[in-house]
Amino acid sequence: MVEYSRITVKDLRLVTDMYETYLNSGDFMENHIKEGIENPYFVGYKAMDDGKLVGMMTGRGGLDFTYPHPELEEMIQEKFKGEKIYSPDSLTVIDEYRGTDVAFNLGHMVLEEIYSKGYRLLVSELWIYPNGHVPADHILRNWGSVAYEEDVKDFYKDLHKYNMQCPICGEKCTCGARILIVRISEESVKNNHYISGNIQE
Repeated sequence: MVEYSRITVKDLRLVTDMYETYLNSGDFMENHIKEGIENPYFVGYKAMDDGKLVGMMTGRGGLDFTYPHPELEEMIQEKFKGEKIYSPDSLTVIDEYRGTDVAFNLGHMVLEEIYSKGYRLLVSELWIYPNGHVPADHILRNWGSVAYEEDVKDFYKDLHKYNMQCPICGEKCTCGARILIVRISEESVKNNHYISGNIQE
């Protein structure tokens, strides 16, 4: 049975491996993830099945893209001035567990915790694959009402300048990103409930 628990620095290697397999890779990635986990505003949960990491969701308080996009960040900060923003960093489930309730359960745990901490806006950077597929889009839309949405072509074109590599395109990334800002409410938190699995503190 899948078991859910908080991510701690003890999970650094597991999380880094997952990140480098499904998201970005680079020499500095482990240190970057370690800094994230040790950040006081970090929220992260993992799903384990028989000792194997099958899914995770992580994020930090504030506006946090894979690498800086100053004009976009300035626009969002101006549009939502004074609002407390949380940025999901990853919602990743390994291939054989996609289509199960793992992603929804991870999302609910994070949603519940950040709502209790006073966050009301989720600013998500969703990968747009070269074939147009946008993983996790349907899950995030289920978390609240959409306050803003924009598809940005070639969002990751400068990944290589930050010593990162796209797991799909390699060094020269042509993927876009969907910037999806969702406003969460008490009702959306209550409506997103656990389906199955054990939760461990």
